[in-house]
Amino acid sequence: MSAKISTPRRLAAFYSHFPLKTLPEVEGRRPSAATPTLWIQPAPSSPLSADVDCLAAQALLALLGKHVALRTDLTAQGAVDGRLPNLQLPDGQLLPAHAIANWAGAPAEVDEARAWVSLLRSSIRPALLLHAPRQSLLDWSRGKRDEWRALLSPPPPPATGLGSPLPVFGTRVDVEGVRHQFAAALHALADRLGRDQWFLGASSPTALDATVFAYLHCAMKVPELRASIDAFPALVKWEQHVRAKVLDVKHQQSGYDV
Repeated sequence: MSAKISTPRRLAAFYSHFPLKTLPEVEGRRPSAATPTLWIQPAPSSPLSADVDCLAAQALLALLGKHVALRTDLTAQGAVDGRLPNLQLPDGQLLPAHAIANWAGAPAEVDEARAWVSLLRSSIRPALLLHAPRQSLLDWSRGKRDEWRALLSPPPPPATGLGSPLPVFGTRVDVEGVRHQFAAALHALADRLGRDQWFLGASSPTALDATVFAYLHCAMKVPELRASIDAFPALVKWEQHVRAKVLDVKHQQSGYDV
């Protein structure tokens, strides 16, 4: 039989000053179980997201009349595939960006719509990246450089090479080429829109309209790009028209601290 080991008197007296207490469980604030919640990156002084992909999803849901809560306290690291936006459903399911349109019941994209989205990504997105605020060198090297590699074709030569004592870092970007593509894309968009209310002559807003709006809105926030857009009054007026409709949908707070 093992001997019973007692706590030394002095040690027991010391521990008596720190009694163990069990506290009640803290209940976190959660969004309404009946409300889908869109995870987006916020804007400093606007209810519209400053991220083009997040804004496209936000605009699509608003244009389709889907009322959702917004959550802006998460980074991309906590999202599906490491990218925002995400849509959290009442049953706990988390949808990535590419699944949001289908959930919202948006009409299926036609081939021409996909072609226009490809133009936006290849000709307008590089201009947004070029003028994106570099919040940190680490953020630029991890996120933005990957997007440059995927969007710029053919890939530009590295700024440093084997003959340099510095490691390969950064890429040489054809700034004038990016600006030329940006202006050409705006011209094409203005021609295709014409006097229509929605792109491709649609009778109601589609995912393409939400995406075009997101790119135009984000570009208009960049002083270096705004002048190019102002050269196309029809696009400026259309962006204002769509923005009013998007802002007309009042998103409720997510219930999280934001």
